Amino acid sequence: VVNMLLETQTDFVFVDSSASLDSYEVIILPGGARLAGEEAARLKAYQASGGKLLVISNAALNAARDGFLLDVGAEYLGGPRYDVDYTLPLSPLGDGLVQSPILNYHPALRVQPGPETQVLARLFEPYFSRTLSRYMSHLNTPPQREPAEQPAIIRNGGMIYFANPVDRNYHEHGARLHRDLFARALAHLYLRPMLRVQMPSSARVSLLHQPGRQRYIAHLLYGPPLKRGAVHVIEDLVPLHDVRVELRLPVEVQSLRLIPDNAELPLERDGDVIRTIIPKMQMHAAIVAEYTR
Repeated sequence: VVNMLLETQTDFVFVDSSASLDSYEVIILPGGARLAGEEAARLKAYQASGGKLLVISNAALNAARDGFLLDVGAEYLGGPRYDVDYTLPLSPLGDGLVQSPILNYHPALRVQPGPETQVLARLFEPYFSRTLSRYMSHLNTPPQREPAEQPAIIRNGGMIYFANPVDRNYHEHGARLHRDLFARALAHLYLRPMLRVQMPSSARVSLLHQPGRQRYIAHLLYGPPLKRGAVHVIEDLVPLHDVRVELRLPVEVQSLRLIPDNAELPLERDGDVIRTIIPKMQMHAAIVAEYTR
């Protein structure tokens, strides 16, 4: 239900032409992606039919980098003016987050939102770029008192656009606030997730459908890696207890089994949501949800 066009080292990212975009509830375009004209046309049609897009920074730009290929709800003004900038999320996106500007190590593109576009986060520019000619003792120049004219995050109907490369900011610098911003924006679009779990942030989950065997399988993994020299290794397999799992599946689930224990799991129904609890898991557990046609 959520598809991401993965960042590659090539100039353009292509969507499988045999796949129907209508099967996805949300499509995510990372900041390193570049779209060909044909792919942009498919995404425009998907957007026009009610599809939802989460677009990051450069992903919506044309090849000449002088305009947007997709309707993000704003006009492209140009690249950033400073070496860093700051994001201040507004309500409801910023509810529960810090109420001060968040540093972006990689600055935002400048955009002018349209009259119907909702601003989800303001952008604050620094007083100047920190260089040899304009130096200060802090690693980054503080933000100005007033927000910039251009926003940091906007929403245009079913599309949310990040002017900053929030994915690159998190990948290279690991600030949790960038991850939280992305997750909150996705939650505003992806309203009915098929799988939700309560696990530590380093856990991994996936959902597999085997229609021939009339079952879904939710795989849960937890083995946090540690850096040892130049490599990351998994040394300690810490058990997790009372792991809560929610499933929202388009079928009538008859039973839940825990693998590898092959034990029946309790099944609680709440409308179209199924809830259960894994008493204990270590490294890997799978929940098999069997259904009838």
